[in-house]
Amino acid sequence: MYEPIVSIIVPAYKADDYIQEALSSIKNQSYTNWDLIIVEDGSEGKTKAIVDKFKCEVPNNEVLYIWSEHQGVAAARNRAINLAKGKYIAFMDADDIWLKDHLLFAIKSLDSDDCDLVYSNASAFDNLTNESLFEKGPSRRQLLHFPDSFFSAKGSYIAIQTVVMRRNITQHVDFDISLIRASDYDFFVRAINAGYRFKYLESVTCLLRRGHNSLVKDQLSMYFYDAFVHIKNRKCDTYKLNTRNWAIKNYSNKAADKALESGYFGKYFYFTFWALRVSFISNTKRFLQRTLEILT
Repeated sequence: MYEPIVSIIVPAYKADDYIQEALSSIKNQSYTNWDLIIVEDGSEGKTKAIVDKFKCEVPNNEVLYIWSEHQGVAAARNRAINLAKGKYIAFMDADDIWLKDHLLFAIKSLDSDDCDLVYSNASAFDNLTNESLFEKGPSRRQLLHFPDSFFSAKGSYIAIQTVVMRRNITQHVDFDISLIRASDYDFFVRAINAGYRFKYLESVTCLLRRGHNSLVKDQLSMYFYDAFVHIKNRKCDTYKLNTRNWAIKNYSNKAADKALESGYFGKYFYFTFWALRVSFISNTKRFLQRTLEILT
């Protein structure tokens, strides 16, 4: 029986400690017709040696390693996609783990030809204790109100590590390299707006590693980039206008609050401007109160 090739995209940055587990979970997939493209994003270490050893373990699969100057995860994914040969593309991060039937479940759904992209749930675990932390995926209410629920969400409820999609999506949508954070959320927002069909598979197929990076600065920047993605995609008319305006107002106000707390006054005025633009009356009092805090 014909099995289409899946090109697996793995950006890697300082991944020496974890990439072996990620590669092992790829090797152990029940769906075996895949090739692998790893783009190391400017870091130096043992990743190349680990990948070279892995190549010998999977002689029937093509494995390509590329080192590039540090440009961020969006640029690394774009570069790998440009080299992909498969009918389908699957995304994996170098510190996460796929369960055995991840690719098989996804390809079965895509082969039914009623969707362009499939995603499932991911279970996060603590890197030190292996304790299960939370499950990432859509709620029933979010599924009921898709796609508006996706635009109005605080960041993506689709874990990119669970996504397998048709390669032709990338002919119309790529990852925005100007986004240091949330480039996956932005990609999905624009793919939905371009008319591509998303399908949810109600099962956990991926494990997300947490607790191995400092998240304080990341959490602050995520407030900014979540708001910016909504602002950037304000003209995506697949989503209802009131949904777009609500999301811009809500997340711009949250980003402005965080900017004010952290002393980023330029960002404060930027996000406040957008909150005022979509909802002037309800935000005017809020703006005056917060501006008074700065002046006093």
